[in-house]
Amino acid sequence: MAHRFTNPFAPLRLSDDDKHQLHELGEIFVANAIEQYEAYLVQDRRHVDPSRWKLIKQREEIRVYKERSKRRTATASQPSRTPSEASASASSSQSSSSASSANANANSSALPTMLTVGTTVGTLHDYMYGTVATSVDMARIRTSYTGDNLIDGAVLEKILEPTADDPFRSLSVKWVVKGQPLHVRTVVKNRDMVYLEYTGLTRLPTTGEIVGFHLLHSVSFPQTHTLDKTLRGNISICGIFRQHNDDVVEVFGKGFMDPTGRVLRAMVIKSAAQVMASTAGMTQCAQLKKLAFAMRHRNTNHTALGQLASRRRQQQQVLQRERSRTHSVSAVVKVGAKCCSVCHKEVSRAPGVLSLGQKSMASHCRLCLHVICSHCRVKKQLSSITPDSELRVQTMSFCVLCVADVKALSAWDVAADEILLQDGPRGYGASVASSASTPDSDGGLEAWSDPVSPHHTSAASLVVQP
Repeated sequence: MAHRFTNPFAPLRLSDDDKHQLHELGEIFVANAIEQYEAYLVQDRRHVDPSRWKLIKQREEIRVYKERSKRRTATASQPSRTPSEASASASSSQSSSSASSANANANSSALPTMLTVGTTVGTLHDYMYGTVATSVDMARIRTSYTGDNLIDGAVLEKILEPTADDPFRSLSVKWVVKGQPLHVRTVVKNRDMVYLEYTGLTRLPTTGEIVGFHLLHSVSFPQTHTLDKTLRGNISICGIFRQHNDDVVEVFGKGFMDPTGRVLRAMVIKSAAQVMASTAGMTQCAQLKKLAFAMRHRNTNHTALGQLASRRRQQQQVLQRERSRTHSVSAVVKVGAKCCSVCHKEVSRAPGVLSLGQKSMASHCRLCLHVICSHCRVKKQLSSITPDSELRVQTMSFCVLCVADVKALSAWDVAADEILLQDGPRGYGASVASSASTPDSDGGLEAWSDPVSPHHTSAASLVVQP
């Protein structure tokens, strides 16, 4: 796979002035998107006008609309502009830069503006943790969870990198190739894009509420020439994300995608809608990334896992007290018998016993290593990058308690720990996968038995969250 996921261009070698102007360009688009989001909240009261917008795709509670052609000329002169409409004025601020805003030259009026609204389960920090991908490996793992069709790419320049104090802020220039469905691939080339990607947290000007943002805006450089096997496309999309209630994130995004070339209009719209709808998978991506983090560090004492280890020890202490106080015959556990660590029912290792309905099949949680029955088992597919740069997806079993506990972990703390430990780009890691396949024979607390050292201070404990 040496020919894939490598930079096909000469180094950009951006000057400090170039980086500053690209940062300013990103700020302009984010500010414009926030202005439109506040108009959606206050003026539109979250109502999407069906006479202006046509629903073209829905994934879970995320809905993607395209602007009806009748409205485009009527709305072009309105002061509230989409990122694509603001592109020309924004790019003028960087006229001295070696980069140019590719969308300033694109005929964005040839394609409708796309609108994404809706909600997804999780927290704002979860959503941002799932979104941020500062390396190619992290992007490949993310696409395996969200299905955004990334098949090749490279990070061309890192302008701002996440820190433990601000783990979701990043600004970089990326080159990506989006794959086409099999039935389309014979007539349509894969499209590549070079864009500025900007993520982070900011505040709404009117209320001061914290929101997240994710900007993708095409840029071009002398070094980023077109490639023979792909056609260069343009994109300008900015999403705004806000905590709607305790476990729901509101999603709002506007923009367009222009694949260029001789592509049917309907195919273009469908491709853009699929990319925008993939945002529905970001919080699930975050949960799987947190599970992978717990897999990598189940024998260590980082702050993000400290609460998890403590909770598991407390659960086992409660279980032991319950067993010692229980005298009913039905609750007596035979010496040497294997019991589910969650529901406490006796389980069998023999596959044939399950068909008799007497016992559930036994397996081990890959995180806490305890015995679990089939009813208390949750299967998850975790992705990792192997040492030879292959993407590996493996189905693993976890107990419902571990899954719930990992879900409750702070995505901010996990992201901060990953940054300080320079950890995370390769998923759950081959060494962990190997060791987890051979749990201790008693299904004990080996993974969580080490007390948290009072001398250990994780970087996450020093983070002041916004």
